[in-house]
Amino acid sequence: MKKPRIVFLFCLLLLSGAIFAEFYDAPNEDNQVQHIYADVDIASVVKYYEKAKPRVYIKAVYPQLYANDVTLNIDQFNQQVTTLVQDEIAEFKNKITQNQLKTLRKSGQNSFYIDYNTSIIKPNDKPVISVRFSMQGYTTDLDHPFHYHRVLNYDLDNGEILQLNDLFKSDSNYLELIGNYARDSFMKKFPDKQMVMDGTEPRLDNFKNWNIRADGLLITFDEYQVASKIYGAQTLLIPYDVLKIDLADQSAIAICIIHPRKCKRGKILTGGFIDEARIKPRNGRLNPVLSKL
Repeated sequence: MKKPRIVFLFCLLLLSGAIFAEFYDAPNEDNQVQHIYADVDIASVVKYYEKAKPRVYIKAVYPQLYANDVTLNIDQFNQQVTTLVQDEIAEFKNKITQNQLKTLRKSGQNSFYIDYNTSIIKPNDKPVISVRFSMQGYTTDLDHPFHYHRVLNYDLDNGEILQLNDLFKSDSNYLELIGNYARDSFMKKFPDKQMVMDGTEPRLDNFKNWNIRADGLLITFDEYQVASKIYGAQTLLIPYDVLKIDLADQSAIAICIIHPRKCKRGKILTGGFIDEARIKPRNGRLNPVLSKL
C-alpha cells in the first residue's frame, strides 16, 4: 500500500519542480533612473512570474547599476543584489513545494513580492549605497501574509559590503548603545515590555536590518520583534550625534559627523515603497502598490 503513495509523492515533486519557469521582464512602472556617481546610474529592474496551477504570482523589483566604466565595482554590486533576490525567491519556491506535499486540498494563490528602497550618500564624493529589501508574501498553508526585510550596504568606491561593526570602533559597546536607544523609544510606544526588552537586546541579529542615511542610522525591526503583528514592522532612525563617540574615524559615515556638507545626500530611489515599513497589518493586505498587475 505504501508504494503507490511513494510514487505519487515522487511525481508530485517532479511536477513541483517544473511549475517554475524563468521570470519574464516587465516594463519599469515608475521609470526611475538616478545619476549617482561619475557615469553611474541606478534604476529599477522589474520581473514577474505567473502560473495557473498551482496559482503562483511573484513580482520582484530591485536596483541595478549601469555605467560605461567597468572599473567602478558595479558588477559586484549587481551580482550581490541579484543573488540576494534569487535566494529569497528560491526559498519561497521551496515553501510552495512543501505546501503541495502537506496541504494538497487547499486552494488559493501563492504570492511573493520583493520591493526595495535605497538611500545614497556621497562622503567626499565616494558613494555608499544602502538598500532595504521588503519581502511580503502568502502561501496557501498560512492564515495571514508574512513580511520581512533584508538589507545591503555597499561601498561602491571600495567594492565592499559594509557590516555594522565596520562603522564603529573595535572596542566600543555600539550594540548596547543602539539597544538602549531603541528600548527607550519603544518602551513608551508598545504595551508588551518583555517583547521590547527581548527585541532590543545588544545582539547583532536584533539589528541586522540597518541602513545608512545622511541623517542617521535607520534600523528596521520586523514583525514580532518589538511588538505584536498588529503594529507591523517598525523603523527607528538613530541620529549620528547619538553614535558619534563610538563611530570609527575611518568609517564610511564618519565624514557625515565631522563635515556634514561633505556627506552629500542623494535622493531616495524606491521601487514602490515609501520609506516606512508599515504594511497595513491590521487587515493583512499586501501593499496595494505591489498588488497591481
